[in-house]
Amino acid sequence: MARRRRRVCIQMTTVKEEGYLRYYLTMGMSNDVYIMPKYWVYETPPEQKGLIRRITRPLPCIRKGVPAYEVVASSLDDAIATVNYLATVIERDAWQVYVRVLAPETEAKESFAEGVML
Repeated sequence: MARRRRRVCIQMTTVKEEGYLRYYLTMGMSNDVYIMPKYWVYETPPEQKGLIRRITRPLPCIRKGVPAYEVVASSLDDAIATVNYLATVIERDAWQVYVRVLAPETEAKESFAEGVML
């Protein structure tokens, strides 16, 4: 009988500033981040330049009660502007928001939210 594999999340990061988000998304190993809307720092105008999708399926790496979204954009700049927009329109009292950012600059990276097969 084949052993059943399960998907798990092996890395997450907490981001407080847009500059660090940009660095993490271009140099980090994952395109999955947590942001804190209450303390978010805007360097670019908050605009919805990309697609925002709510992640509704349960993933083991998303803490219970944390809103989860996926941002898809044609460039990293547009993705970050969309994350800035997202931080202005979601629940401002949310301590953390999970965001998966998909842009050409992040596509080569592993998506730890989808998990790795162990």
